[in-house]
Amino acid sequence: MVGRRTAAVAVGAVNGIWSILLGEYWRAMVEPICPGSGYVGLCVLPPTSNLLVLALSALVLVVSLVCYFGWTVTFYGSAVLSAVALAAELLSGVGLGWATILSVALGIATIALDVAAARTKTGVAEENHPLNLPVFG
Repeated sequence: MVGRRTAAVAVGAVNGIWSILLGEYWRAMVEPICPGSGYVGLCVLPPTSNLLVLALSALVLVVSLVCYFGWTVTFYGSAVLSAVALAAELLSGVGLGWATILSVALGIATIALDVAAARTKTGVAEENHPLNLPVFG
């Protein structure tokens, strides 16, 4: 059975990779239509919007991989970073339908798993610790 922390690392890594690929797809598809923007319809977003999505997605991937070491603070950092990356994706998105739905699902799953993994207690309970010797009276 896969633990919460392992699942959080795996889903976070998939979310980072998916976001990088989708951010690059957005950049390749949108730049020729609306130079310097991330939105086809209004052409109002700044030219850095897709670069921001790519940078945040790369950070999500790196932090998710660092979570493998099990530091609780990295899981909380990954959850916050995933939320920011998801917001950036949605604000710079072009309404790709199924890709947007998958991005939202992966983002929410990453956030939920990261918070659950951060709250998971690790270690051995005191009564089960091997150095806890019985006391004879």
